[in-house]
Order: sequence, then C-alpha cells, then structure tokens
Amino acid sequence: LLQPALGAAGYQVRAVASAEKALRLRDAGARFDAIVSDIEMPGMDGLDFARAVRASGPWAALPMIALTAHADPEDIDAGRDAGFTDYVAKFQRETLVASLRDCLAEPIAA
Repeated sequence: LLQPALGAAGYQVRAVASAEKALRLRDAGARFDAIVSDIEMPGMDGLDFARAVRASGPWAALPMIALTAHADPEDIDAGRDAGFTDYVAKFQRETLVASLRDCLAEPIAA
C-alpha cells in the first residue's frame, strides 16, 4: 500500500511479502538505502527482523523505519531496542515520508 505513496515522493521501492524474503534478498546481495518494515507480520515479526538485520551483514547500518498500528511508548521503546531508527504509525504517510527523508539525510553509525 505504501509503494505508490513512496514512489510519488521520489523513492524507488522494492516490496516483499515477508521478513524471511527480505533476508533472502540481503543474503543474495541486494542493496538498499533504507528499510521500512511492518511490525506485525506472519512468520518473523518486525522486531525479530530488525534484530536479524542489525546482527550482521551489509544491511546492519541501514536506517530502519518501523511501521505499525501500535505506537504506544512501550511499543516504540521495544522497536528502538530491536534496532529501528524510527517508529511511525500506519496510515501516516506524510510522517513516513518525512522520517525516510530525515533518516537518509543523516549518516547512520554502524
């Protein structure tokens, strides 16, 4: 659902159906500038996905934005602890675009 909105904002988007498929892309050498991930997904959830990305590999230092319907302070803390750079509530497309722009403007410490 976000692909058209991010595309209209000037971003090239590659969507995958699961965290496992995303990790297979990483292992195959795919390169990206940032990751936007849902928290609630079948199979591996977004928190475990963020931990897997941050653990090692070429994506470990990429900006990661969590996208979720649950944006309570505890949820945000859990997302940041897992490795997300930012946490955006679903359906806030302008906020997501602004977060992505900010994340890509700032160098990320490894």
